[in-house]
Amino acid sequence: MEINKRKTSLYRVFGCLLALALAWGALPALAEVTHGVVTGDKVLFRKEITGSDFWDRLDRGWVARVLDESKSGGYTWYKVETNIPIAKNRTYTGYIRGDFFRMLTQAEETAWLVNKPQPDPSLGGAAGDPPEKTAAPDSAPDGEATGTLTITKKSTNLRREPGGTSLFQYPIGEVLNYYGAPVFSGGYGWAYVIDSARGLRGYVRSDCYSLDGGSWTTTPPDPTETPSGGPDAASVRITLGGTNLREFPGGSVVAVLSRGRVLPFYGSPTAYGGYNWVYVYDDVSRKYGYVRSDCYEFAAGAPVPTPTPTPGPDVPAMGSLTLIKGGVNLRNAPGGLTIAQLDRGLVLSYTKFVQKDGYTWYLVNSPKGTGYVRSDVVQLGSGGETPPPDAEVTPPASMLGYIVTIKSEINLREKPQAGAGIIGRVDKGRVLPLQGPVQTSNGYNWFQVNVDGRAGFLRGDCVRQMNNAEVADWLNYGTIPALTPPSKDDPPPATGYVLTLMTSVNVRATASLDARALGQAADAGTAFPLLGTQTAGGRLWYKIRYQEQEGYVLGSLVRMMTQEEYLAYIAALPSPTPTPTPTPPPSLDQMSRTAVTTMNKVIVRSGAGSSNNNLLLIYKKGTVVSLLGQTGTVGTEIWYSVRASGVNGWIRGDLLRILTPKEEEALKNTGDPDAPSTASYRTLQLGSTGEDVLRLNQELNRLGYLQNAYVSQTYSSQTAEAVRDYQRAKGLTVDGIAGSNTQHKLYNTVPEGTYDPGGSTVNPTIYPVELVDWYKGDINAFWGRGETAIMTDVRTNISLRIRRWAGGYHVDGEPLTSADTAALTRIYGVKTAQEILEKNLYQRRPVWITLKGRSFAASLYGVPHNYPDGDTIPNNDFNGQLCVHFYNSRVHVSGKVDKDHMNAIQYAYDHAPSRK
Repeated sequence: MEINKRKTSLYRVFGCLLALALAWGALPALAEVTHGVVTGDKVLFRKEITGSDFWDRLDRGWVARVLDESKSGGYTWYKVETNIPIAKNRTYTGYIRGDFFRMLTQAEETAWLVNKPQPDPSLGGAAGDPPEKTAAPDSAPDGEATGTLTITKKSTNLRREPGGTSLFQYPIGEVLNYYGAPVFSGGYGWAYVIDSARGLRGYVRSDCYSLDGGSWTTTPPDPTETPSGGPDAASVRITLGGTNLREFPGGSVVAVLSRGRVLPFYGSPTAYGGYNWVYVYDDVSRKYGYVRSDCYEFAAGAPVPTPTPTPGPDVPAMGSLTLIKGGVNLRNAPGGLTIAQLDRGLVLSYTKFVQKDGYTWYLVNSPKGTGYVRSDVVQLGSGGETPPPDAEVTPPASMLGYIVTIKSEINLREKPQAGAGIIGRVDKGRVLPLQGPVQTSNGYNWFQVNVDGRAGFLRGDCVRQMNNAEVADWLNYGTIPALTPPSKDDPPPATGYVLTLMTSVNVRATASLDARALGQAADAGTAFPLLGTQTAGGRLWYKIRYQEQEGYVLGSLVRMMTQEEYLAYIAALPSPTPTPTPTPPPSLDQMSRTAVTTMNKVIVRSGAGSSNNNLLLIYKKGTVVSLLGQTGTVGTEIWYSVRASGVNGWIRGDLLRILTPKEEEALKNTGDPDAPSTASYRTLQLGSTGEDVLRLNQELNRLGYLQNAYVSQTYSSQTAEAVRDYQRAKGLTVDGIAGSNTQHKLYNTVPEGTYDPGGSTVNPTIYPVELVDWYKGDINAFWGRGETAIMTDVRTNISLRIRRWAGGYHVDGEPLTSADTAALTRIYGVKTAQEILEKNLYQRRPVWITLKGRSFAASLYGVPHNYPDGDTIPNNDFNGQLCVHFYNSRVHVSGKVDKDHMNAIQYAYDHAPSRK
């Protein structure tokens, strides 16, 4: 009897499990995006991540199916499957680097899969190419144009975004309306214009137009201006963790800044999108960019707030107020058009106040004119009349974003609960600032708002969060956003934090259980910034910020923090690591004559100024160019005369990084201007004295670990404590003693004799080195064609095998194997031989050539060339040949002796272990 009961129970359990499995399988699968699009021109579709072989070059807009994603060499690589321009009927599998590729949106992928068009280079792209992301608003501003501008150059491009895709070309004399302040990118101010006649909108570059009406409120800071350092420098302090440093106001993110960082800023703040943006320098990423006014406070150099003079005697002041936010809109009427923007901390007198749209509006007389400011951006001073008790004053909104209601007659509830008391109703199309983090209850997200003076909660399915562009349009022009999300949303701002409820919670790339895991939250109670929510596959997902990227966690595995938990968590965040004061770069007369490009696709022009002809396009960031010594100034731009890839021309100064002599030497020795220097140090501890202790204290002071009063030649207890703090921050052994490891980390050096960019393929004996004339000596005959010699780089001591192929003026040779090519790339400090060509590392390198019991002083030109004629060794990963020069040998083109080769040969001879 007992056995039968047990069997019956087991059958019931099995039946329940089977029903659950069938129900789970019946759930709809979430459609995942599986395709991406090429975002650059002539992008290599590689056979492998490493190596120089590639299937073809893909044009911008080429779509490929993504198979996998991986990291290598500091880049994200996508393994994809696609056809290629030279074989559109065949499919190939290979790799595309992530900075030239992005995933499609769901809408883009759906549209592309209909006909699967690919770009046709002869036609400039195929119809139906996936649209690019745009910085332009989706609708025209609600209000008058700021002014008009006239096109001053022929074939001026109207671009989708600053520096982006061209939408149309205007002739000289075309007149267009422009809106708002300029957007600064690439050293230019881009005007946002609307061409109503053609139904176009986009950006025009500042050197292609002149203003006819209106004026910019700010001027762009000089991008070549460098940090001045020192405690009196104008600077801002970052007040929010994860603050974006953007290329231009509202533009793409170039770096992420931590809370507490102090950065120098330049010029005046730029008003854009309802905020004041400051132009700053980040010494960690070595990037210039813009920070939004709700993410910083002035640390030094800010104007001292002064009360605005009271209006004339016929209009007595009612009281004073202080602006508590940056980028405050001054409007021509309550809720009207913006006529200027005012800085945080400004003290103003107000003469009247009125009620409109749930706010109190104060009429003020500001330095930029008379107008109205809203009650949620001010703090009233003492002695003035305050609004009556029944005034509809909205309490100050937090910087957590805005929502718009998308349904009618929405219940405003006392608490974030479905059964909470109803204190009012809200109609469709109402824009409201959030008053606190999003909360979750009864399976819904609840948004805390203030409606006509009544604080309460709206249910998440009745509202949606607005993106940055919509908020800017609302604040500047009063434009109500669309009640359905636009197809090109910016990532929403963080709206609080979520906490994990269990261990090992997966963070996924998309809102799907089958999506690739970005990582795991190992511990329960791990907090993540919340960016938004999404329902997919019948499940609620939270969009979060995870390790500086966006990810998704399943809603059942986390919960929203309460307001109290959120505030306590923010208050308990650890203090940020002190931010060092940037060291001022040397003056130009202390710099070298070598520079590297700071971005891809740098144009070399025939003269100083953007109006001159294009001579050359340098495709790769980090390409080495030689400075010829001349400079020119065009407007606010500095231009340098250069020689690049055999062409003399001019490059704009903000596109070059001029190397110091020390960096130039590191480039010659290792191929990397940022390679660490070698050094040796004595151990410094409590009681030590001397110049090296003074240097240690000065560096700790510059990094913010030691106060000025303790900078001396004595290793004090304060020095020891500062060393402990530094060791703790850098993951070193915390003992307060500045040993070799601590000082190498502090000064970015390595022990002498330990820097080795790689190994050799052979270990030759270097015989007494000979200085042999190419024509008068016997080297031309001694190193016969087809014979293999050993080449040793003098500076790195790396050796490899070189087989002579041909050469009458000098030796034309090739690395014998792929391993020898790998050794050659280590000499140059690059990953592949193709990079030697792409970076144009033409500098002559001193080498020793050893064969048949003799060694010779020589010079190497290692840039691959003469492909395919000079490529006779298959599978050595080197396309073409290299050149080895001896004393009085000549170069290919001119047939002359090259002095740089002669200098390198002399260097090899002078630094030989022994000479003959």
